[in-house]
Amino acid sequence: MESTKNWIEINGIRVTEPNNVDIRIYRNSPRRDRSGKMGMEEYTCWEITLEYESISDSNLEAIMTQLESGTYHTLRHPDPQTGGSRVTEVYVDSIHMGTRYVAGGARRWHDVSIELVERIKHYATGEK
Repeated sequence: MESTKNWIEINGIRVTEPNNVDIRIYRNSPRRDRSGKMGMEEYTCWEITLEYESISDSNLEAIMTQLESGTYHTLRHPDPQTGGSRVTEVYVDSIHMGTRYVAGGARRWHDVSIELVERIKHYATGEK
């Protein structure tokens, strides 16, 4: 059985395995204001950050091409709740690229992080 530790797919395309996958799960609960009305909808939001200590120009280009193909993307990533994988619809929050350098004749990027945030369904209308 193949390990899914840091196995990542963007839009169905497997990309270079990151050195680290940082997953944050935010849970917001509705709160009542002084008049008794609910101030917000309840939801859970996933934020997934792909971290690369070093990545080649061509591998980073493949990832960037997928992320520039549209506003929203399907992301298959490790799921800490099941131990398997999960597919989340995400958008790009930010991309940080550190130093670009040459190693062994190949151009590489150092300290790259790609922050992806789950697209939240609008509960009032049922629209995504």
